[in-house]
Amino acid sequence: MACGKPVIGTNVPGIAQQVQNGVNGFLVKVNDFKTTAEKILSLLSDKKLRIRMGKESIQLVKKNFRISKSINKYHKLYKRLIQLKYKNGNN
Repeated sequence: MACGKPVIGTNVPGIAQQVQNGVNGFLVKVNDFKTTAEKILSLLSDKKLRIRMGKESIQLVKKNFRISKSINKYHKLYKRLIQLKYKNGNN
């Protein structure tokens, strides 16, 4: 996604939060090889679709996966864990 490419992924937790079906790629059912092949062929045969979805991938990465956003989330998590440790008397 960060390289500006469309994604084909399985519709499972984690992947489904990153790939918006029909926007920046396609979601397929696990072990659905026929649909996976169809989606690959559709991307190979449609340059405009590849470019559009690739641009959407970049935008989604910029919006949702910024390093500063990740750092802030980890900072808040560690802060909560430290507070819980001291609250429970585990110093």
